[in-house]
Amino acid sequence: MKRLCILLITLGLCLPAQLAAEDWFYAKRVDDFTDQETHIAMVRSVKERSLALARCLQEEEFDLIFSVGKFIGIGNRYPVRYRIDKQDSVESDWIVSTRGDSVFASDFDKTHLARQMLQGKELLVEITDARGSSYKAHLPLKGAGNTLGRVMDACSVDREGLKIEGIDVAVQKYISMLGPKNVVCHKQMLGVLGYELTDMSPLKSTDFFLQTQQFMDDKLAECAVMDSRLKQAMYGCKRKEWLLDNIYPEASKKNEALGYSCGLTRLQY
Repeated sequence: MKRLCILLITLGLCLPAQLAAEDWFYAKRVDDFTDQETHIAMVRSVKERSLALARCLQEEEFDLIFSVGKFIGIGNRYPVRYRIDKQDSVESDWIVSTRGDSVFASDFDKTHLARQMLQGKELLVEITDARGSSYKAHLPLKGAGNTLGRVMDACSVDREGLKIEGIDVAVQKYISMLGPKNVVCHKQMLGVLGYELTDMSPLKSTDFFLQTQQFMDDKLAECAVMDSRLKQAMYGCKRKEWLLDNIYPEASKKNEALGYSCGLTRLQY
């Protein structure tokens, strides 16, 4: 519990004394010097000394943070598994906090996971520490809509993504990371690679999802016919979501101007 208290103090929060373990809690803090707002939503585990915390900083930086009440490690990414209700479990690697006692959901996972949390009843998270020991947290999701949802709203994170039949979760997560400038750049890149789009605006349009899906499908087909040794050596073939990382290098190789106009674009939400 001491580590959880340290985490909350760092965030400038104090929990109400009457707050039950299964209750979600929301708070907003305004900086006296900058007037910048920080929005927080959190819940503690019913079964373990752990918590989930959502944070919006300065109306633009959205984070999902998890603690299992244990020291995890320092300066690295650690294996994580999570599952909403009876859905398929997801494996990922999340970066540890500077104190080493909590992890931040990756850019790839956090927006999609937050949306799932709004719809579910319980989130199961398992974090493996530097010694290989695993710790689980069972986190209730009832009430997340009025707390986590408010944090998402503060950072302009849509509570629901665009639902299109036949779009892989990996594509949904990837596109959820992209801010307006990123969307335009990725549309330009796909066009350079021969994937035609009719809408080149910052809108996350249906054809953008479909053409990104087609790019991943084409890469999966390439992996399928590779020699096994070459496939093992290929970064993208190990996880299908990694295949989408090929969009930028392949497009900038064909059109070097994209490297200058889009190469330093920051992923925003």
